[in-house]
Amino acid sequence: MRSRALRAVLTATLLSALLGGCAPLLRGPAPAPAAPPADFPEGYYREALAQGKPVFRVDPAESLVVIEVRRSGSLARLGHDHVVASREVVGYVAPDEGRADLYVALARMQVDEAALRAEAGFDTQPTESDIEGTRANMLAKVLEADKFPFALISVAGANAKE
Repeated sequence: MRSRALRAVLTATLLSALLGGCAPLLRGPAPAPAAPPADFPEGYYREALAQGKPVFRVDPAESLVVIEVRRSGSLARLGHDHVVASREVVGYVAPDEGRADLYVALARMQVDEAALRAEAGFDTQPTESDIEGTRANMLAKVLEADKFPFALISVAGANAKE
């Protein structure tokens, strides 16, 4: 259930990012930020842990979020399907509270990795130049990763028993 909710949130966020993602390379990727977002609610999880509530930390080295962005709408024939992935999801889960707060450094997201495209059932592979162009456009023009370096994901009301 949690992965479905996370997938839905990330899909909605990144779908809009990739709609305009197919463009020539604009500039190199932004450097990844070194510190977590200033408004990340880490204190909530410290307090819950101090009260004896179960709190789980997401292990960034073991995390993988994959979002399939498929073309649709009246301009679908002009678009391309993409796979966007992050292998560095950071955050906490409080299952008794039905809550999770996560973040992803946008500059570390990958676009159209061959293995993930194959898993998604995509039968083509964009060129490296196309991939870099899509990624650069997504980060610079759509997400403005230099101003907003993180995607914050908050899950509320999740049922840990389902």
